[in-house]
Formats: sequence, C-alpha cells, structure tokens
Amino acid sequence: HQGHLGRKYTSPFLKIFFERKYAPTVDGILDFANASIDHIYKFRFFYTELYILQKNDPKLRDAYKNHLIRSAGQAAETFAPWEAAGILSIPKEEEEKERLLQNMWIIAMTAMGFLQNFNPRLSGKKIKDSVKQQLYSLLYSSFSPTGRDTLKRLYK
Repeated sequence: HQGHLGRKYTSPFLKIFFERKYAPTVDGILDFANASIDHIYKFRFFYTELYILQKNDPKLRDAYKNHLIRSAGQAAETFAPWEAAGILSIPKEEEEKERLLQNMWIIAMTAMGFLQNFNPRLSGKKIKDSVKQQLYSLLYSSFSPTGRDTLKRLYK
C-alpha cells in the first residue's frame, strides 16, 4: 500500500526534525541542511514520483499533507536555537514564515529532478551541493553577517 510506502520514507525525515538536535551555530544549520538533503537525495525516487502517487492514492495524499503540517510546525522549534543565537532571523508574520517554508520545501523537493534532467551526468554530490546552495540563497537575507560570511566561503 502506498500509504505505508510514504511512511517508510517520511518517517526518517521526521527524525531529522524531531529527534536530532543541532548546535546553535552556522555549523548546526549546515548539519541540518546536510541531513535533510541527504535524506531527500537517498529517497529521491519516492519524492520525485510523490505527486503522481498522491494523485492516485487519497490516503497517501492525506498522510503526506499531515507530514508537511507536522514538519512545518516543527520548523519553528528546529530553527529557534539559531534564531536565539542571532545567526538566523525567521519572519515573524505567519504568512511570510509559511511562504518561506513552502519555498524551502519546493526547492528541496524539485531541484534534484530538475538538475538531473538538465545535466544527467551530474554527480550526487554536485546535485546535493547545488540544492543546498539554492536553499542558502533563499535564506541569505535571513542570516546574520557571520552566517553570510560562512556561506560565501562555502560557495565561492
């Protein structure tokens, strides 16, 4: 059943959000990004086909929608230590915060397929690095000057 299949792949992702703790540093943000992107890359076949699978399976669609709601709800808690440390500033307005999280999700879920189709010879590492760079670009204005300097050094 596809609903079970969905849980098989989304449960490890929820552990990245709910169980792992990250240092309140730029390195902690990078650890979180690496864990998230590594998971999505590892199961990219599932995430790539997810939209088609959901169309044909209302139970999977409902389960995945719940997964997204739980992940979005947990994001504020996951990002809180970085915000408290002055490294990252997340929008306070709920609509802006929701749009930012949706954009992060859209990049993480679709960029890998786009990059693989655009250049099938790209290595997994290059694909993952490119997706992380896209996410960092989206969040760039939310980073403190120290965070921005670190990101510049990483992606010269």
